[in-house]
Amino acid sequence: MHEKTDILIVDDRPENLLALENLLEDPGLNIVKAGSGNEALSLTFDYDFALVLLDVQMPVMDGFETAELLRSRQKTRHIPIIFVTAISKEERHVFRGYETGAVDYLFKPIDPRVLTSKVRIFVELHERKLAMDRTARRLEETVDRLRDSEESLRRSEEKYRLLVENANDAVVILQDDRLRFHNRKAEDITGYTGDELARKPFFDLVHSDDREMVRENHRRAMIGETTAKTYSFRILDRKGNIVWGEVNAVPIRWEKRPAVLCFVRDISQQRKLEAHLQQAQKMEAIGTLAGGIAHDFNNILGVIIGYSEMAVQDIEDTELVAHNLDQVLKASHRAKELVQQILTFSHKNDLEHKPVIINPIVKESLKMLRASLPKTIEIRERISSEMLILMSNPTQIHQILMNLCTNAAHAMDDIGGIMEVTLQPWELGVEEEAPDHDLPPGAYLKLTVRDTGHGMAPEVIQKIFDPYFTTKPVGKGTGMGLAVVHGIVQSHKGSIAVSSSPAEGTLFDIVFPRLLSRRVRDEDSPELPTPLADKRILLVDDERLLAELGKQMLERLGYVVDARTDPVQALEDFRGNAGEYDLVITDMTMPGMTGDVLSREVIRIRSDIPIILCTGYNERINPERAKEIGIKALLMKPLAVNQLARAIHDVLTGSSN
Repeated sequence: MHEKTDILIVDDRPENLLALENLLEDPGLNIVKAGSGNEALSLTFDYDFALVLLDVQMPVMDGFETAELLRSRQKTRHIPIIFVTAISKEERHVFRGYETGAVDYLFKPIDPRVLTSKVRIFVELHERKLAMDRTARRLEETVDRLRDSEESLRRSEEKYRLLVENANDAVVILQDDRLRFHNRKAEDITGYTGDELARKPFFDLVHSDDREMVRENHRRAMIGETTAKTYSFRILDRKGNIVWGEVNAVPIRWEKRPAVLCFVRDISQQRKLEAHLQQAQKMEAIGTLAGGIAHDFNNILGVIIGYSEMAVQDIEDTELVAHNLDQVLKASHRAKELVQQILTFSHKNDLEHKPVIINPIVKESLKMLRASLPKTIEIRERISSEMLILMSNPTQIHQILMNLCTNAAHAMDDIGGIMEVTLQPWELGVEEEAPDHDLPPGAYLKLTVRDTGHGMAPEVIQKIFDPYFTTKPVGKGTGMGLAVVHGIVQSHKGSIAVSSSPAEGTLFDIVFPRLLSRRVRDEDSPELPTPLADKRILLVDDERLLAELGKQMLERLGYVVDARTDPVQALEDFRGNAGEYDLVITDMTMPGMTGDVLSREVIRIRSDIPIILCTGYNERINPERAKEIGIKALLMKPLAVNQLARAIHDVLTGSSN
């Protein structure tokens, strides 16, 4: 709705005001009347007048004075003034009017047509001014909005730049097989500068084995086909090292053309942990099999060793038979060591670890190795003079060195080279990191074997600890050596790492927890202790041959023995004659009732009865669990006579506590 235009008429005579109002009657005009100059000035505070028709001759404040005051105020100085007067048209009066700011004169009596024409001109000028003011305001508002939008856009771009440049993932835009955009993380992952990445074809960064897969996924993303949300591939960094990347690709338009926005995460460490987990799972599966084999095999060996030992004692005067049986014993003990090796490889044998000084074991192993190696291979050793103690046994340390050094020698068979063996103390501080070894802070010793041989490719390194994996020709290796080494290291709660590349040799780095203040004890004497007279033993083993063998062995030692093959029946016999027995010896794995359950029941009947528990291997029992039950000694099968005699003597005399 169009607003009316305000017109102010000023005259001290009411009849003149009424006459002017009648002459100006117009639907588009709002006529405001004032009877004096002062009233006119006060009305300007409430209205925005388009024109003032001002009488010249008025009492108190005439028209000239009123005009001067209107012109002196900021709000009213722009209002056009037309003087209305009945005085003569003398030049001096007109000149003074224009001096005070008048734009025109109307002389009484007023011609209505002249009045209407002049008023219409100033009304139109006023409306144009208002329209221009509105346009100016709109322009100003538009400029303000644009300025606000520009500032908002600048802030958004700044946030975007901070987010993208500091993202943990590489953010790249791939178009025409080149990186049209990348953030700082992309440079960190690849090792290339920004300019190098911009010039380098993208697929040159992808491992050759993954290139076809990545190219196909990129093609499908470009045309909007559904692909896997994420996929992994190998990136080749500036040095040629492999970095595993996990990518999420989104089709976009970049500079009005199709492109793919990729978010690439470095998952190299995750892949490394997954590889460790897979290796552990393989070891666990084989360990389950090894445990079952060990139990049955040890029982068989127990019979062979036991009867052979007794036969040797019976035919000491028959030299040939004694020699032959001695060979049977030697073979049986080698088989026993093989079982221990199987258990070690599968992380199942940690019962024989004692504090040992490792320095002389390493030196002795290298001395033995020197004689079997060709002269083209030089052995360099750097063995610390500081006494380094480890919870282990000499056989396992020797086994590690023989496997690693033999492999190193095979790698240098053709052209010779240098084998360097190092043994040094090593400290891992709280704030330090060991990227190749997942170990807590503490004192360690580090054993390294380095060679200058032909080295290994990455795909070979990933498999070297797998059982039966070998790169040697048929008949030259079983593929068990490094798997056994891995098992030994894990059973010691240590860590093994390998670094190698073709034509640059190989380094095996093994870290073991170190003992700082543990006294190393001498091995127990192999001599049989003096048997304790008149002691009665209840022997329980479900294997009939082992029960008979055990009975004979114990009776030869001077003990009275009741042998039982049924653990349930043995418990009933003990219940009826508990006071007659001095010792119970029981197997662990038996049908109907296991050895640990039998031991608990026996102790419940008679709490002071000593018990020796024997096992070929069983996950349910270890020294700590045996001690919690109340078992005095835990022995590993197959049992030698001196081992069994020593254990019985220690248990009955209380020296095992």
